[in-house]
Amino acid sequence: MADGPVLAIRGVSREFGIKVKTRVLHGVDLQLAHGEFSALIGPSGSGKSTLLNIMGLLDRPTAGEVYINGQPMTHLDDDALTRARSRTLGFVFQFHHLLPAFTALENVMIPAWGERGRADAKLRAAAQALLDEVGLHERTHNRASDLSGGEAQRVAIARALCQNPPLILADEPTGNLDTQTADGVFSLLRRVSRERGTTFLIVTHDDRLAGRCDRIIRLVDGRIVSDDRRGPDAPPQLFLPLG
Repeated sequence: MADGPVLAIRGVSREFGIKVKTRVLHGVDLQLAHGEFSALIGPSGSGKSTLLNIMGLLDRPTAGEVYINGQPMTHLDDDALTRARSRTLGFVFQFHHLLPAFTALENVMIPAWGERGRADAKLRAAAQALLDEVGLHERTHNRASDLSGGEAQRVAIARALCQNPPLILADEPTGNLDTQTADGVFSLLRRVSRERGTTFLIVTHDDRLAGRCDRIIRLVDGRIVSDDRRGPDAPPQLFLPLG
């Protein structure tokens, strides 16, 4: 495990537009430590998705630098960024984006399958172990179209873990689920973080779930306005939402 943060962004700004420029992020500084379980919250339009895309190497900042495990990312070419993203980052989205005609097992294998060009026995065994880990052993050969919303999101989590990334970025991972199912998915994310030492950053509008994270980062108008670090055994935090 590296000594420094798994991810660091320094002075990150992002502007959109050519003739008329709109600045969405204003010199944001942020670090995520190994094994940290954090929430990123803020009102709509605060820049959360833009920041997540930059941290996930899906977009480039107008100014500033992104580091993963101490290595600068911003000036890499597109191919190098794709390789870095594949090997160091996992993604979980509000909508699971599974391939409906593929089985749960095949969907989990896709990230490594695409990089290696084949699905060998070792990869299949690793994908099966991940499905077992998220409690879906009995659904291994079910097509994604036959899974419930909670089951599909668990497959998406297993897929995000397929390359064993040090950091997983989750964008509203429970936003499309009922309360009970959302609690189950959230508990799974926490268990994965605890057992694997994986860093999680979760973008959420659910104040109840954010209050159960170890760290709550609030973004307003493209600036971090608070960064509340809490112990893993701290009671759930109650707060009034912004906006």
